[in-house]
Amino acid sequence: MKTIKNIAVLLLTLVVMTSYAQEKKKGRFSFDEIKAELNLTTEQTQKFDVVIAKYTKIREESFAGFRESGAKPNRSVMMKKMQGIQKLQNEEITAFLTSEQLPSYEAFAEKMAHFGKPGYSDKEIQKMTTELALDESQVKMLNAVNKAFEKSFSDAHDLYHGNAELAKEYRTKYDQERKNVLQKVFNEEQYTKYLEIVKELDSKRNMDRK
Repeated sequence: MKTIKNIAVLLLTLVVMTSYAQEKKKGRFSFDEIKAELNLTTEQTQKFDVVIAKYTKIREESFAGFRESGAKPNRSVMMKKMQGIQKLQNEEITAFLTSEQLPSYEAFAEKMAHFGKPGYSDKEIQKMTTELALDESQVKMLNAVNKAFEKSFSDAHDLYHGNAELAKEYRTKYDQERKNVLQKVFNEEQYTKYLEIVKELDSKRNMDRK
């Protein structure tokens, strides 16, 4: 049984790492490209390379830990772990960037933060909170509904994996359920503005995928 679990974890790890590699090939997560765009100094380049090497090793060790634990594979847990590592990496990198360089790296980091994350990012949640003038209870509901969406989409992964069209159908289904709940949480004006925001976010994501 443990051997079967180890194989399952290995397969899940390969799926995550392969997807990550494919994104890098498309130029979305290319560290070499963002280095060039930032026009780093020699000292910054050295620091950048050290940080990237450090967190690449941490990622590899984390995946190895998943394989060796024999635990039941959980895509959500693995993705959350990777996102936490990425957050720490971003903090170390932005610490030595100038105010002129920060916007470019933050845009790059935002794309990486959304890799493998079907729900709204923390930055997007904050945007909705501010622009919709949400109260405390509404913010809690927004976060809860968003997490429920992520869990539903992630739990269905085995059903749509490898089928982009089916994945899109599941995403659309769960997204509509998310909107239906939030329509009851927001007032009419807030909900109208919310739909405008998510339309803008979807348009931006589609542009990033091209």
